[in-house]
Amino acid sequence: MEHKRQKIQKIVVLGGSFNPPTLAHEKILIGAVNQLSADLGIFVPSSDAYVRRKMSKQKDGFVLSENQRLKLLQTIRKADDRLTVSTCEFSDDGRGHTFDTLQKIQAEYPDSLLLFFI
Repeated sequence: MEHKRQKIQKIVVLGGSFNPPTLAHEKILIGAVNQLSADLGIFVPSSDAYVRRKMSKQKDGFVLSENQRLKLLQTIRKADDRLTVSTCEFSDDGRGHTFDTLQKIQAEYPDSLLLFFI
């Protein structure tokens, strides 16, 4: 008996500060989804702790809150129904645990191939 192979969903994960998210972020994720024939693109904004630590080295140190960055990314993702936003890094310690982040996303999409862009 021959088994049908289930199509593995391809997911592009784009992590970053997104402080603020820009049209370039949108174009990068949509471009990656298109080029890789992916089914889904996920924005993963960094935690407030990470962004604050990163921006403390900058002259103005301007930081949008997690909620502000989330709302802006949710607006951007409306441009393409293949895009979504994950808040799995919000409220973490800000030390950039990429492996943990990818494990969380893989747990949400267990039968998917994750392709990570940073």
